[in-house]
Amino acid sequence: MRRLLLACVFFASGFAEAQYPERPVTVLIGFPPGGMPDIIMRGISEGMKERFPKGILVVAKPGLGGAIAVSEMQRAAPDG
Repeated sequence: MRRLLLACVFFASGFAEAQYPERPVTVLIGFPPGGMPDIIMRGISEGMKERFPKGILVVAKPGLGGAIAVSEMQRAAPDG
């Protein structure tokens, strides 16, 4: 009986969730725009449109060997 109740709770909780993600996903690249990492990530983001219907934003933050992109990522607000 407990297993049945537990299974019902898991199935019912799936319907109450919001669609993830609720806004576009931002990907930071620590290299200049137009470089190979930027080109590759933009190609990957095009292929991921079905999985992320809100879109994927590719943002280039070059400098200090990627440290600027990492520091911006650390300061970003956590969104779950």
